Amino acid sequence: MGMKIFSSASTTAATTTSGTIITDPTSPNPHPFRHRVKQTQRVGDYTVALINYVDCITHKGDKICVFKGAVPPSSKGIDPHFLEEKNSPIARFPGNDEGWDNAMLFIESKDTQDRLQEKAF
Repeated sequence: MGMKIFSSASTTAATTTSGTIITDPTSPNPHPFRHRVKQTQRVGDYTVALINYVDCITHKGDKICVFKGAVPPSSKGIDPHFLEEKNSPIARFPGNDEGWDNAMLFIESKDTQDRLQEKAF
């Protein structure tokens, strides 16, 4: 069995009022289907999204992702990692105010670049 690079998951346990013990695996890595989109902003063909991944521990689970086009539907999962898939983000920033500001600067720059290229043709 090989070593898993991103598998530093831990398990937390809670006891319900009926005495049932529930274990809930948590991980420092975001799960594509366990998230909530908290905020979005679109400029041209680009969208910045603040997404909270409930199991993720860094930045309290908040990730800022930039997508070409709209944010993928939640039913398809939103993975913040850079994958060779249509719904993958093109950039990612820390889940804080500075990250949001930098993401907005990035998409404004990308939108300006796209419009300049369109005029050139």
